Amino acid sequence: MQVDDAVCNVVKASPVVRRLVEDYGTAKRSFEIYHATLVTLALRGCILADLVHLAPSQNETRYADIDPNWLRALEALKADPDAALPG
Repeated sequence: MQVDDAVCNVVKASPVVRRLVEDYGTAKRSFEIYHATLVTLALRGCILADLVHLAPSQNETRYADIDPNWLRALEALKADPDAALPG
């Protein structure tokens, strides 16, 4: 039991483990935003036909809010079909 606790303490103190968990949190949040944005784009029929199989369904549950840059861009396109899309 003491060996397990000692190993666990070494792992907890490792900067690599901290970075791993932090990177996972960043990746998870990015995925959630991408997912929400793609669900919204799918709902509006804005996914290319050859990519539909890769994108989430328009009916999927969103786990985050859509990227506000995309919301602004979609609104801008209503008035200006040449408006820029987020990069």
